[in-house]
Amino acid sequence: MPADGEAVDLEIRAQGVEVTVRDLDPGELAGVRPGPLPGTSLVTADHVVLATGLELKEPPFAADVVGHGSFVRNPYSAAGIRKLSTLPRDATVAIVGSVLSAYDAAGLLLRAGHTGRIHLISKSGTIFRTYPGGHEHGVVRLPRPAALLEPFRDREEFLGRVVREWRTACATLEREHPDIDPVIVAERVTKAWEPYLPEAIDRIPTRELRSLLDEFGTTIAALRVGAMDYTMSVIERAMRPADGPLKLLVGRVESITPAVPAASSGSAPAASADSGRLVVTVTGQEEKYTVEADLVVSNFGRESDYARVGQPLWRNLLQRGIAVPHERTGRGLEVDEHGTLLDADGQPVGPVSAVGVLREGDEIVRNGRTGAFAFNLAAIKNHSIAVAAHAIEHVELFEDDVRRELARHPHDRSYVSKTEEAVPAALEQAVVLEVRRLATRVRSERDVLDSLLETCIRAMAGRPTLPTDASRHDRLVRAVVNRAAVRRLTDVSVTPRQLRRQLGIGNAEDPEG
Repeated sequence: MPADGEAVDLEIRAQGVEVTVRDLDPGELAGVRPGPLPGTSLVTADHVVLATGLELKEPPFAADVVGHGSFVRNPYSAAGIRKLSTLPRDATVAIVGSVLSAYDAAGLLLRAGHTGRIHLISKSGTIFRTYPGGHEHGVVRLPRPAALLEPFRDREEFLGRVVREWRTACATLEREHPDIDPVIVAERVTKAWEPYLPEAIDRIPTRELRSLLDEFGTTIAALRVGAMDYTMSVIERAMRPADGPLKLLVGRVESITPAVPAASSGSAPAASADSGRLVVTVTGQEEKYTVEADLVVSNFGRESDYARVGQPLWRNLLQRGIAVPHERTGRGLEVDEHGTLLDADGQPVGPVSAVGVLREGDEIVRNGRTGAFAFNLAAIKNHSIAVAAHAIEHVELFEDDVRRELARHPHDRSYVSKTEEAVPAALEQAVVLEVRRLATRVRSERDVLDSLLETCIRAMAGRPTLPTDASRHDRLVRAVVNRAAVRRLTDVSVTPRQLRRQLGIGNAEDPEG
């Protein structure tokens, strides 16, 4: 049931989670009570899912211009798009950052016929590759990168090993898969390495791991993903001539400040004068540059360290210990395999789950996912499936003995082994039905599959000796079947498109894969 408002705090109660919401428009939401502060309301839920999306980074070098009329803080906001769309065509623009969102801003201007200079300012100088026509993400099998799994000695030695192993892997792929376009060799290698990265990362000290992710984050992202021709073709055309409208400027931004108008003859400018333009100061490898622009577009990237996020929700959750920043990577929050938030001692804090970018650090160390693939659409779908299944399990298995029994056997095997031995085909049929039920988008089809699944579970022979009540047994087996189906649906060893084909479920040709 939809309701509008800003969640600003959570408290774990015996009866569920109490959510404090500011400026709540409850719609048809029942049970709303006055909140602890003026303008707030309290909503009680059995389970809370945090899916708050990207948080904007607040770089200190832009502190003086955040509210300036010539500064676009969020290029995807309605105000940001309007500013870009109404800018004079001959205006000078500085786009800070070279992540894919920066290309979107530049492409929007160029496709609208912009003729003024566009400065693309990048600390790393990274330019993303253009996918070939008809590109599909794919998975190849490569030898285990043994050198990555050796003990960590020091940063320089480790980076040397990575480079050598990378060159070997690329050469192997090119030799064994000559049909693969050279443009996507890097993508295929990084995907092939995913299963081994958790073990390699585990060997890197936390401080070094955070430093490596900070320094090479954009490079890793560019290796793992490219850009579509629709985006890159206009960018490449604008950069190709030396005097083209788009110029890449490599360096670190030191400051962004209002430009002071030039003094008229015989007089000094007023101290408070503002020309309406901004000056971006950039330090390159050998010299310092200044760019005076009519518009500066922020693509500083997102804030991944939740200890630095200024939103009241995150300040309150961190203060209460309900949320804890991911210790190993400094990216996202600590969660378990179901996406449930963990406290500082690594224990679930209650029925509170996270989806999407909040789980970036966990995706890196648990699944070896890097770049945008740690929180892209496919990852969000996997998170959503697992969180929804876990929340339903938590609500439906309300008997303490059943829940404890399931918790004692998290991998399903010990207490259903008799059932599996007796009717393995029935258990497999139940899992296949559950996969199809979870994947279908049509409610009528889902209801039919649900009925078939219930019949299949009731028909299973070989009752276990643990809960003696048949309905409890059925719910327990249902939870086991659901967990097995979730594992299949969230398999990251193949692409989403390949997974759908493999499981024989609908939308196998969906282009998102």
